[in-house]
Amino acid sequence: MNKKQQAVIWMGMAFLTCAALYVPYDGVYVREGDNLRNYMGYRFFFQQPTQTEVYHVVFNRSPQPESYLNRCHAEIVTERIWVEMAAIGLVTSAATAALASKKT
Repeated sequence: MNKKQQAVIWMGMAFLTCAALYVPYDGVYVREGDNLRNYMGYRFFFQQPTQTEVYHVVFNRSPQPESYLNRCHAEIVTERIWVEMAAIGLVTSAATAALASKKT
């Protein structure tokens, strides 16, 4: 394995780490029947959205004092994370193979 391949693998590992630490969230409001769900975007894994932020994203307004904030929570969109990680792995593998030493 040459130096360029090692650099590509290290970059791929760095991208995988970033993808694992900066994750997408859905805001969910639980109610009878069907739950309300809205995409909230990406956030740092250790700073999850608050119930007030979830309420604001789902209903597009600030919560009133009588709002049911205890019904709001955020969920990580794991499907998107798996797609990101698979794409990073595929690109890293292809770049590593493309930079292989040519035998003459």
